[in-house]
Amino acid sequence: MLVRAMEGGVCNKSDQGALGIFLIYADPIGIKHIETTQEPNAFENFESSIQAFSLKAFQEAVNHTNIGGNPFALDYDDAKTSVTQEIIENFNAAIKQPLSNFENKHSLIINVVAFSHSFQLFSSDCQKTLTKSKSP
Repeated sequence: MLVRAMEGGVCNKSDQGALGIFLIYADPIGIKHIETTQEPNAFENFESSIQAFSLKAFQEAVNHTNIGGNPFALDYDDAKTSVTQEIIENFNAAIKQPLSNFENKHSLIINVVAFSHSFQLFSSDCQKTLTKSKSP
């Protein structure tokens, strides 16, 4: 069951980066169990933990992706699709162990999924662009 959507943006050392939405799914039976057996703020603590390890995995994914693009891409859309797919593959690899650790610690099965259609890629000026997007 979809329980939350969160937005995250990161830059690499080359000032390239990405901004995107991530969907958090959780097992409804596990949620009911936690609601009856744990303190009311348990989900707030879970949310902070999930955000932290998801952002770390996203950073790792961006660090391992050449956001500059694919020189063999046919056009901009093809290049964006290719880079986005690479980020998602890297994210899935990076998030695997933190998800397993979370599930083992809290007995709640969750998944964090990158929503590819939401991705914005920055081949330069990432820090400046992300800072602007956070301003009111």
